[in-house]
Amino acid sequence: MDYAVATICVFFVVASCMAASTLCQHWFILPLSVCGVITGADVVAWFRRQVDTFDPKAIVGVLWFHGTFVAPLLHVALEAHSKFFDSQVSDWAGWYGRMSILNAGGLVLYKLSQYCVFRYSSSTRTSRRLNDNSFAIVLAGAIAICSVGAGVIFLKFGALHKESDAWGSGGGELVHLSWLLMLGDALPMLIAVALVRIFSIPRRRRSLITVGILLTGFLVFQFLMLGFRGSRSAIIFPVFLVTALCHYRLRRISITWVLVGVFGFGVAGYYYKFFKRYGTSGLAAVRSSDDHSLLSQRSGITPLTVLLGDLSRAEIQTFELYRLLEHGDEYELRWGKTYLSAALTFIPRAVWPGKPSEKYGKVAAGTDLQYGEGAFLPETFESSRVYGLAGEAMLNFGAAGVPVAYLIYGSLLGWYRRKVATMDAEDDRFYLVPLFTLVVCLGAFGDANNTVFYFLKSGTVLIAIVLLSSTKVPLYRSILR
Repeated sequence: MDYAVATICVFFVVASCMAASTLCQHWFILPLSVCGVITGADVVAWFRRQVDTFDPKAIVGVLWFHGTFVAPLLHVALEAHSKFFDSQVSDWAGWYGRMSILNAGGLVLYKLSQYCVFRYSSSTRTSRRLNDNSFAIVLAGAIAICSVGAGVIFLKFGALHKESDAWGSGGGELVHLSWLLMLGDALPMLIAVALVRIFSIPRRRRSLITVGILLTGFLVFQFLMLGFRGSRSAIIFPVFLVTALCHYRLRRISITWVLVGVFGFGVAGYYYKFFKRYGTSGLAAVRSSDDHSLLSQRSGITPLTVLLGDLSRAEIQTFELYRLLEHGDEYELRWGKTYLSAALTFIPRAVWPGKPSEKYGKVAAGTDLQYGEGAFLPETFESSRVYGLAGEAMLNFGAAGVPVAYLIYGSLLGWYRRKVATMDAEDDRFYLVPLFTLVVCLGAFGDANNTVFYFLKSGTVLIAIVLLSSTKVPLYRSILR
């Protein structure tokens, strides 16, 4: 049923685009449609409530349905391409078709590996239970320490606002103080965890109003703490974590309310991008339609560029494929170095001063692929683009790395979903499930270095609290189950 509905939806979308634009009357429609059906089936299952609201398979399905089907279609139909990319590629439809063939093959492997591992991997055999006394003591101590960290950030660095001196200098003052951000930025999240724990005892279903007030209060506090840095992820990701935590511990949150929240954040995120680009002067885009038009023309920020640039990796991945196949002699494959560089994020530079430099990382690789080997110059000439699962695989192993990346990712996702699906309802590791779900989704949409950094920055304190204040107990399952 899911695949049948997805096929019908994809057919009507493709037919509409082909009727509206002759550019879409091209063979690239065929592999693109295959990607749409494969990913769309997970979206349909999500809307039909066949999977949980915060099931990572559904979230990844939505992201990939847009990234591998909708976005390429809009790029071609509207001829919406970045100036630099458009100046080099002439046959965009053909190259999107080649990238869609790679994606389609990878998505088939992703679906098969995810299904097989989910079905045949072992169930969760243990559970963890929080000791309320220990949890209260450890959490109170963590909140106190994080409050000090937040105070230092406010007093010493001007709260790291978009226009603060620390930001303007490129954050060089914070190179060896990442631990300070890890502590200070965790404060709103820890307070939200404390409130969720209080509201969840005794265990009963809380009203939507209660959850709404908690989320609104958290959003305001989070914005006051981190919102002026110009980073949308500093707001969106923590709100996702707390919303998912409320879903698991206070009441089930329907897909309808999630979509309402996504729409609201989409609108707010669009205007927030002006602040990210121009600082406080960018807020004029909100106050006046004339100022909004002026800033939009000057910056190139439009709803379409946000939809196709920030929420999709289709263009950059297609351009990578073009560079690899047409100008492969101008780039040296990294053969896994960007993944190794991301893994080394776990080791602070204060512990390992001689840690390999950023020239081995994703930023250097992406810059060299786009502009030619040796183009990367730290802090002088570098590309900060995000490449996604398939994009980073191409940086390391070329086009052949794409299906392998999908296969490995599907296996990991299947294993993770199996563990979560077989957890006991009272397992207090559900306080950590939103974090790991977000990390899994970032693995599909982002790059390895960003994913590892976010995991360390947002997860270290919370994981330590749960592990220090809980005990492991075995699960006894019926052999007839």
